[in-house]
This record gives sequence, C-alpha cells and structure tokens, in this order.
Amino acid sequence: FHDKGIALLSKAMKLAPLDPSLRFKVEKLQREKSMEHVRSLALEGLRQAGGTQAGTSALELKRLWHNLATSTLVQRLAGAGEQLKRVFSAMQLVRFEPETVLVREGSQDAFLLLIVIGVVDAAAEAGGRIMTVRSFTSGDIVGEGVLLERGAWPADYRAAAAVTALKLTREGLEKCLVGNPDPRGFLEALREQHNDRDVLATVRRLRI
Repeated sequence: FHDKGIALLSKAMKLAPLDPSLRFKVEKLQREKSMEHVRSLALEGLRQAGGTQAGTSALELKRLWHNLATSTLVQRLAGAGEQLKRVFSAMQLVRFEPETVLVREGSQDAFLLLIVIGVVDAAAEAGGRIMTVRSFTSGDIVGEGVLLERGAWPADYRAAAAVTALKLTREGLEKCLVGNPDPRGFLEALREQHNDRDVLATVRRLRI
C-alpha cells in the first residue's frame, strides 16, 4: 500500500510540481512505511519476549505494541528498528496481580521494568506514614538506576492495578550489548526518563 501510494504521488508531483500538498503526502506515507517496518521488528521481539509459554497470542502482542508505540523508548529507538527488536527479545514478559510488591526499597536486585499495561506506585515511609511518591504507567521505565548504575531501588514499588511489563535483567542487558552497533545510544535510550533519580530526589525531600 505504502509503495503504491508513494509511486502514484511521485507521478502526480511530476504533473503538478508546484503543489506542496503532494510532497507532504509523500513524506507522510514514507514515515508510515518506516513505522510499519519498525512495528514488524518490534512485534518479532515481543513474540520472543512473551512466546507461547507465556500464553501470549498474536492479538495480545499487537495490543502490547499498541500500548508501547508512543512510549519514549520506542520513539527514541524507532530510527533503528533492529534496536527495538534487540531489546524486546532480551526482555521477559511478566504479569503482576494488584497489590503485588514488585521490589522493596534498598534492594539491589538488578532489573528494570518497562510498563506496558497497568499502574505501578512507588511508595516510601516519611514522617511515620507510607506515602505514594509517584505512579507509573504504560511506557514508563523503572529500575534503570539499579540495572545501569548499580544503585539501589529508591522506594517500594507495588502494582496498583493488574500490571503487564517487560523485564530486563543484567543477563538480558549483556545480550543487548553484544554486537550492538550503538551501545551508547542504546543505554541512553534506556535511562532517558531518569525515573529512579526523580523518585530518589522526592523521597529525600520528604524525609528532610
């Protein structure tokens, strides 16, 4: 569809070279074609992350992609679809029931989570009370400071609702970096949101 549309519009541009709308339509189709290629690679990576063992159907994989397509990680890596396939295929699809504690404050359990569906709350004790510091949802990454900077989890993280996420462990990260043509850019994409740092700063302010 995209190739045919671009070809037809290119012919139209030769007949009406002064019509700027035709050029914009060609550029739009080229962007959509590029994103479709990225989508195919991403779905292939998600298929490897979920697999039939996790009970993940083709329809469910498309639903996961729909939730992730506008995330900052996907937008950052969309120019290199192979990087998306690389990271998704190295992740594990995990699910948590509501109220499940994902990790405790101070833990150095090295993994990060890319939230696909649901809400995760970061909570900490301050002034004798447990306070929700921040909530995270689709497209948010938590744990990057622990996995990439070898830090500690800055708060307790709990599933506020049923959560589906992609988990990247140290082993998975090493798999992503082996033979990676742009390891620095890849790591920067993972840490771009700086959510761990922001949660830690908020917890410290609450405890002053």
